[in-house]
Amino acid sequence: MGVKTFGFDDFEKALNNMINKFPESAKNKLGQIADEVIADTKLNTPVRTGILRRSFIREGAKQEGNVYKVKCGSNILYAPFVEEGHKTGSGGFVKGRHMFKNALTKAEKKMPEKLKGLLDEITRV
Repeated sequence: MGVKTFGFDDFEKALNNMINKFPESAKNKLGQIADEVIADTKLNTPVRTGILRRSFIREGAKQEGNVYKVKCGSNILYAPFVEEGHKTGSGGFVKGRHMFKNALTKAEKKMPEKLKGLLDEITRV
């Protein structure tokens, strides 16, 4: 005479499925968010030649331990000066455009909604 459980095997299977889906789904979601950051950054980048605007890219999202990361940015030498501002030769100062910082701030505000979407995605049977 033993105790019978009903539905536990199904619950365990569903839980394992969610655990297995999470890493790839999290990287995909992070990549989508990074794409939005890059698009918003490009939209707000001042243009003279278009080189800076075209230079913004992101790398693939990856997992390092319990942390998911994605690198975004530009390899153009003068990008930080446009972002943060700089002194001029005559002693003046050109204000930074903060196009990347503003795009990140906007993305951070949307994170709870985006992460809810991730949860919905991995709990879908």
